[in-house]
Amino acid sequence: MIKIQQTRLDHECVAQIWKTSRTQWFSEQEADLSAVKSCDSSAVAFLVKWAQACQRRNQRLACLNAPAMLKSLVRMYGVEALMEFKNNG
Repeated sequence: MIKIQQTRLDHECVAQIWKTSRTQWFSEQEADLSAVKSCDSSAVAFLVKWAQACQRRNQRLACLNAPAMLKSLVRMYGVEALMEFKNNG
């Protein structure tokens, strides 16, 4: 599981993760998003790519403790079928 420490997942943050940590993160199936307080469409695009990496291994990305804003964006973009949201606690 990857415990995301960033409080915001916006284009700047996602670009940095893409450059430095993408391979490690995409090898995992679970993301703990409890620290995330704000996000934008970049976070959704990143999660879609992550979910696709999981699908290639016949797995499904599990997003734990995602903020309501992120869930709303995922629904708005119509990509909720690619991942599952769970509350862990």
